[in-house]
Amino acid sequence: MHCDYIGTGPVFKTLTKADAKPACGLSGLASVAATAPLPVVAIGGITHENAAGCFQHGAAGVAVISTISRAEHPLENAFRLGAVCQCPPRAALLAPWNDEFALIKKLLNRVPLEKNVAAFIKIPPGDDAALLAPLKNPVITTDTHKEGIHFRLDWQTPQEVACKAVAVTLSDLAASYAAPIALFINLALPAHVRTK
Repeated sequence: MHCDYIGTGPVFKTLTKADAKPACGLSGLASVAATAPLPVVAIGGITHENAAGCFQHGAAGVAVISTISRAEHPLENAFRLGAVCQCPPRAALLAPWNDEFALIKKLLNRVPLEKNVAAFIKIPPGDDAALLAPLKNPVITTDTHKEGIHFRLDWQTPQEVACKAVAVTLSDLAASYAAPIALFINLALPAHVRTK
């Protein structure tokens, strides 16, 4: 078994786990960080208000639950915590989309085709379809990711949701020993989603 970090806590009093032991405090965290052979991640009662103290006492990172999941405004708390952790803010999606073909072009421009994949494309993607060269042993997989079940946009960025959707699909292909050739996107966006 390989470990990447050591979780230490609870650093502060936590209500997330009823069986949590007494808090070790920042001094306890510092003691572990000073002797641990691996990076130490502070856990237990961490918020944007006390996370800086954890870093000052040797923590390489922090793990949180309640400060996000039980917050009245989870996204705001996530941004506050991200600022303390010096995470760069995500690029805002500024303008509403109303041009389907412009959106398709934008998606294609972000995914340049490898030469070996481009050889399979007879007619490039457009509205509803693309034409691929025949495959001797085609393997096709499809899946749907629904907001509120598979992801939440108040927790994840559109980029993270898309990466997850692709990863799940590629995992299905890998389970069938298939080499991915093409990715088909069926995208439904609510009116408030912005894409530029």
